[in-house]
Amino acid sequence: MRRVLSSIFVFILSAGLSLAQTVSDPLFQSAKSIYDAAQSKSADQRQTDYESVAGLLNLIVQTQPQSDLARSIQAQAVIDGLDVAVVSAAARSARPELALPSAPLVPSPQAGTLAAQQAPQIGNGLAPAPGVDPLALQPQRSEKEIVQDLQTTLNTLGCGAGTPDGVAGKKTRRAFGRFLKLTASPIPAEDYATEGAVQAVRQAIATHGADICNARWAFANAPYAMGQNWGFRADCQLLFRKVRVTGSMDLNVIDNQRFNGTIRNSRGYNGRISGSVRGNSVSAVMNWSNGLRETATLYMSRNSLTVSGKNSSGCDVVAWKS
Repeated sequence: MRRVLSSIFVFILSAGLSLAQTVSDPLFQSAKSIYDAAQSKSADQRQTDYESVAGLLNLIVQTQPQSDLARSIQAQAVIDGLDVAVVSAAARSARPELALPSAPLVPSPQAGTLAAQQAPQIGNGLAPAPGVDPLALQPQRSEKEIVQDLQTTLNTLGCGAGTPDGVAGKKTRRAFGRFLKLTASPIPAEDYATEGAVQAVRQAIATHGADICNARWAFANAPYAMGQNWGFRADCQLLFRKVRVTGSMDLNVIDNQRFNGTIRNSRGYNGRISGSVRGNSVSAVMNWSNGLRETATLYMSRNSLTVSGKNSSGCDVVAWKS
């Protein structure tokens, strides 16, 4: 009896540890964040979000086939409030290729040694053997299928690749270039239609989570995102009329929090700008050639490299990365 109780205790303790690992998994947390946000959206928006969630859950199953989390996903369980069965059904109805697998990837001991000795294949119910490149085991895909996969994954990151139609237009190439810049990935920009590009994006999700193209992530993790060329506009109230002033800035990054550079506006004034980044806010000081000194406190957009707020002259200011 003591031995039985001890076994039950160990089982319960192990289950608790598995749950903790599930909660802390970065891919799952990204999927859950999208899932939770989808609950307050319209049916069409929720459907799109569920497809993104299904893509992340499939990635967990592919990259962590022997984990308890992967097994729970395959069992169509409710994990930390995320209903895998609902997500899988929604994804399957729109895009069958996103349907989550239900068969175990790892054979059970009762399955016999013969299956375990077979050459492991992706999709045949077995996990890849150690040292075997999963890409080498996948059936060869067409360029359109590869690009469509890349577009879907880039959209999950918020990089804005457009409709995942398998056609690599300007929007897709621009989204992939943005991903490369923010992650310093060694993949050449012209290799966007390769399995290596898809693998690089998926690996970045596993390492950094699904917020890479989120502006706040970029400011916090890739400070050079503040550098180079910016445009801006300032809408000001002067007496009884509104005036819009536009301009541009060339910024240099000093360190993770500070920047400086030059600024010019449509009224013919030039000047120097300096500032700092803290959290989701940007503080800046502008010293203009006409002797005017302005300050501004701007806040980062979540979905683009854009900041907005007010300056000390009372103008509404918006600035964006060119």
